[in-house]
Amino acid sequence: MDPIYTPGSVPEGSDNDRGNPLLALLEEGMPRQQAATVYSDKVEHKPLLLHPTHSSDARAQRRKGRLNKLWRHGAKRKPTPLSAAEKREMKVYDIPQEAQRYEIYEPLNVLWRGYIREVLGTGFKVSSSGAMPKLLKADMHGAILKVVQSKCPSRVGVEGICVKETKNAFVLVTKGNNMKTIPKEASIFSLEIDVTAEGPPQEENKLVFEIFGNQFAYRSAERVGKKFKGRPTVEL
Repeated sequence: MDPIYTPGSVPEGSDNDRGNPLLALLEEGMPRQQAATVYSDKVEHKPLLLHPTHSSDARAQRRKGRLNKLWRHGAKRKPTPLSAAEKREMKVYDIPQEAQRYEIYEPLNVLWRGYIREVLGTGFKVSSSGAMPKLLKADMHGAILKVVQSKCPSRVGVEGICVKETKNAFVLVTKGNNMKTIPKEASIFSLEIDVTAEGPPQEENKLVFEIFGNQFAYRSAERVGKKFKGRPTVEL
């Protein structure tokens, strides 16, 4: 037997007990007799294993070898996600120049109109008060937005299909095939929704909403789970 694993024995009540740091530590928190009992029952003669044990099971060894081989070949390694700086450098979310054309996104607007009808619930009289909570949680990609008020006069009147929404801005593609990034801050957007289920749009079935950008500064995914509260609006 390896001498390092050979349990040592200390005669009870000997001078070596008084020099034992563990026993002295136990005696600080409990009576001496109780400390001696705890030491002899739970500490003394307990082997201290300095090396981890290895399984002698051949099946476990083969499995461990297979896992190590897979790890070395990268089969178990997950790809590292790109950082925000790397995404900006690679222009992951940028829309190329050839894709900045209005007619490309007209089918997206058709899909969005059908989507918003399902969100609001067609077939019944839709009121603005009942539609507003649902509209706050709706996805705006594909909607036609128009800037009706802004602290920047050059933005007023800009209208286009929303092709990208971030926390602080709407990205619109106009009918002139120009892509405009409109900050939500200090801007009010107009959104027209036709609630006609079938047939051509009718003026009496259109609802017009105004979106205050200052109070809409959330990502579309964040708005789904957010509980909005009524707040007084502030004129620009």
